[in-house]
Amino acid sequence: SGAGERGAEWRARAAGLTNVRFTGWVDGETIATLGRIATAGLVSYSPGAPMSLTNKLFEYMSTGLPLLLGLPGEAEAIVRQWDCGLVYRPGDAGDLARAITALADDPALQARLSANATRAFTSDFAESIIYPKFVARLEREAAGAPQPRTPRT
Repeated sequence: SGAGERGAEWRARAAGLTNVRFTGWVDGETIATLGRIATAGLVSYSPGAPMSLTNKLFEYMSTGLPLLLGLPGEAEAIVRQWDCGLVYRPGDAGDLARAITALADDPALQARLSANATRAFTSDFAESIIYPKFVARLEREAAGAPQPRTPRT
């Protein structure tokens, strides 16, 4: 799902594959529907990509999908802290294949990572959690009040 600068290339490479579908951009309802039929959410970026915390990460977590993450930094820290996915080296197809195989071959691992993704999202990353904290911070900033230190994950 989604689109990118290499979309035409990926479509050409997947031509004739009956198990690959390109949906283009999708809305939240469609993401939820796709999440119910998927086994994992792939969060894949090129080595050195200037991404940090992407929408895909949290959208997949919101549907309870275990993550296959190829993005170092803050995203990796969240996945490791919450034990909600498998991390692979960006740009390393063999390492991605290892992660896919590990997940596909172990239903108990899938279930644990899925439950942890749901728990992480509902306890720390859902709109109902994030927005009130954001509003409170903006109100403190506007009032000139000192900001409490929030530990980074």
